[in-house]
Amino acid sequence: MNKYSRAISANLIIFGISSIFYLAITPIALRVMGSEFFGLWSILYAVIQISGVGTAGMSSIVNKFASQAHNDTKIYFGEIIAGGVAIVLPLAILTAAVLLSLNGIIVSHLNISSLSLQIQFRNAILVVAISLIPLFLSRVYQGFLFSQLKHNLAKQIDLFYHIALWSGIVFISYMDKNLISIAIWCLFISIISFVVYIFTVKRISVFKFKFNFEIIRSMLRFSAYLFSESVAITLFQQMDTVLVGMVLGPGIAGIYSVGTSLSVRLSSVTGQITEVMIPYASLKDSLNDHERLYSIFRKLSHYVSLFVALVGAAAILWINELLSVWISPEYALNYSNFYRILIIAYNILSLVRPAHQTLTGMGKVKVTSLVYTLTTFLFLISLFFLSRQFGFLGAVLANCAMGLLLFYNIYTYTLLKAINPWQEFLADLGYGLFLPILAFVIIFFVPGLIIKFTLSIIIIVFIIYLFINDTWLRLELKKWIKPYLRKRKNI
Repeated sequence: MNKYSRAISANLIIFGISSIFYLAITPIALRVMGSEFFGLWSILYAVIQISGVGTAGMSSIVNKFASQAHNDTKIYFGEIIAGGVAIVLPLAILTAAVLLSLNGIIVSHLNISSLSLQIQFRNAILVVAISLIPLFLSRVYQGFLFSQLKHNLAKQIDLFYHIALWSGIVFISYMDKNLISIAIWCLFISIISFVVYIFTVKRISVFKFKFNFEIIRSMLRFSAYLFSESVAITLFQQMDTVLVGMVLGPGIAGIYSVGTSLSVRLSSVTGQITEVMIPYASLKDSLNDHERLYSIFRKLSHYVSLFVALVGAAAILWINELLSVWISPEYALNYSNFYRILIIAYNILSLVRPAHQTLTGMGKVKVTSLVYTLTTFLFLISLFFLSRQFGFLGAVLANCAMGLLLFYNIYTYTLLKAINPWQEFLADLGYGLFLPILAFVIIFFVPGLIIKFTLSIIIIVFIIYLFINDTWLRLELKKWIKPYLRKRKNI
């Protein structure tokens, strides 16, 4: 098993633990907090995530620069980390200042029923602004760990952060529903997480912390476009919750947040696999080995598509039963179809990931930032007007704007000299694009357990058949399995 395979395996294991925790904590949080308070926490958490645009995509920048080949890694790594800190620290202070200046505007546009909750939310923003400094600095060290394919260590720290954060918040809400106490807990956990990142990086790598202004300038040039993309991605994933809260109220924002979080989590499974494409594409591009890069990109796109076809279709078929067990039958009855639409939209995001991260690794951030910015702009405009016109359904339908991001895939096929980009695009991504939509159409018009079971069996058998008949995959699996079989024989 090579270093990329180990990184993917570590990502999937930690993601699985994270998903189990998320499925367990969400219904508990809903019951403990109540609809409005959970909605306010969702908005506050979204504000923290939105503020992350101020990092200018520093994790990806450090990942790309530190993954490139260099003669003296000890000095080079120190220059990369020092450059990242020099860039991101002023950005953290600036972002905190901007957040504080917008505090009053944010609170005034939220339909918060209680005056005491309004005061709490306003003061909570003050504490959250301070927590941005350790959160921003953590991204430098996270990017370095990614560049060294130490995804298991970076993901473990993130897992600790989220488990500690949510567990503490639920406990605080159970004792006393106070947004200020929640914000203080967020600050405390962000500091602990940052300290753990520092010690982890120092443990795995020896480097000299040294400022190199030429490297800082190179990182700044790269970050100019990546900042635009980072803003777009964060607004795409977090601003929608705030906007729904402003238009439809905190209660609906909480319901919307659960739906998007569930859909993102399904989409993020593929992210754990494709994440290694940034350092891989960066290395292959620097060596001008585009033929090998194209081969791996196509295979990865195809397997991601098959995975999306299987998991996406299954989620669409069984979301009603999942919500009934997870939250309540009434909740499932009211929101299953809305969540099905969100799953379809976020399936597209899954299909985009291999191309997006390949382009980032190749340094094509001008294209990726432009496309993501335009898509985000159209998405948020659509969300605002459709929400006002059609309520929750309009907010959900606006997410289909993600389809525009498929331009990444077409552009990557063209960039890597595909003979027929559209034909190869459909061959690699067709199953992931169309099977979930077909499952939704059938289950919408012909609901019933027999139909669900029948469709599930057909899809599973079909996907297994495709995997079994994949020669390259069989050979790769043999390479993975042989070392373990040898170990067992030796024992």
